[in-house]
Amino acid sequence: MQAFTNTKYTKEQTIQLIQEHIEADALISGDYWNEKEKKGCHIGCLLHSVRHALSKEYYGIPELIFRLLDSIHEGLPESKRIWFFENALPSIPIGATESDFDRVWSNLAIWILTDSQYGILQYTQEDSDQYKAIKNIADLYQRKLDGESVSEEEFRTAARAASAADAASAAYAAASAADAASAAYAASAAYAAYAARAAYAARAVYAARAVYAEFWLGLSEKMISLFSDL
Repeated sequence: MQAFTNTKYTKEQTIQLIQEHIEADALISGDYWNEKEKKGCHIGCLLHSVRHALSKEYYGIPELIFRLLDSIHEGLPESKRIWFFENALPSIPIGATESDFDRVWSNLAIWILTDSQYGILQYTQEDSDQYKAIKNIADLYQRKLDGESVSEEEFRTAARAASAADAASAAYAAASAADAASAAYAASAAYAAYAARAAYAARAVYAARAVYAEFWLGLSEKMISLFSDL
């Protein structure tokens, strides 16, 4: 599988499709695709369906990435959603591979967990079980980026430790991030459903904080930057 290669939509057609939906004022939130009104969210406008897995057939892009696009769209302030819709997929180069997207996800997971400005780690105590659990998962992703072989079982063990540390807050988000890694290894739709959980779970940390909107904007900018660097 390669982005925009032997897919339903070429990159040029994708950009045209995005512009058509923007011009039609079709982008909304809270609903995937309303066929009667011809309106939908980020994913709905791209797929005209609730089936994230169509991303592979339509665009040559893993379901995991589309679930993250979905999460970010719903988290962004309304004023930034069109910008994200207009720039996210077009920033992906033709021919990007599953391995490329796996690196994108690993970098995003590390950012969600440890970024100095928005990362979840900063809201834990350095000597706490939560801190250790989150740091452990971030380290596993970094090992992957460094070219090491990291087993699915290592991620699952780290996820269990994170859940045991505190299933209701920052460690829960870390556990979700670890579960999402399984999608890249197993290429399983069941695991891919967890891809967005780290981002969604971050709401437990950020919902009561003034940086909530800034977190989602920062995450969207990070994703586009990683796409552009492929």
